Amino acid sequence: MRDMSLRPVRIPQRNREFRRKVRGVLVCVLVLLVLGGAVLLLSRAIRSRAAERISSQYFLGKSLFDDEKYADAAQVFLGLVRSARNSPYVEDGLRKLGQIEEKAGRYEQARLYWQRLAEEFADRPTVGEATYHIGLCLEKEKAQRSRAEELYRKAISLDPGGTYTVMA
Repeated sequence: MRDMSLRPVRIPQRNREFRRKVRGVLVCVLVLLVLGGAVLLLSRAIRSRAAERISSQYFLGKSLFDDEKYADAAQVFLGLVRSARNSPYVEDGLRKLGQIEEKAGRYEQARLYWQRLAEEFADRPTVGEATYHIGLCLEKEKAQRSRAEELYRKAISLDPGGTYTVMA
């Protein structure tokens, strides 16, 4: 006996109104697909432009820092670390801000930048440098030599034989 469930079903003819509605829906879907592609291209262009702006901002700050225009460099780096949280330039921006504040003798503010660097980039090699500078700032800011020595030891343990081992 033949299985009747596998027999082709005859689809009745549809009227023109139904075909027109289906065509309209298909046109809308096509338009949405085209618009989605345009939005995707536009978002890529915006991200690319933002990356260029962040890069330019970083190199401007670095140039000002190298020219010892620390107040101007601090403004540029501060804008960078506030607006570009996920940028690869934030790590060095925080480092430069810590150095600028140390040079100006504002050890409390410098310590805050170094602490942020150590917290946000704990898995990076810069954590040893940041730890050393936190200790240095505590020593200079609050004359907390014993706490600073603890941090120096920690910096040495994080990077034995490194630059901060000699300085600590």
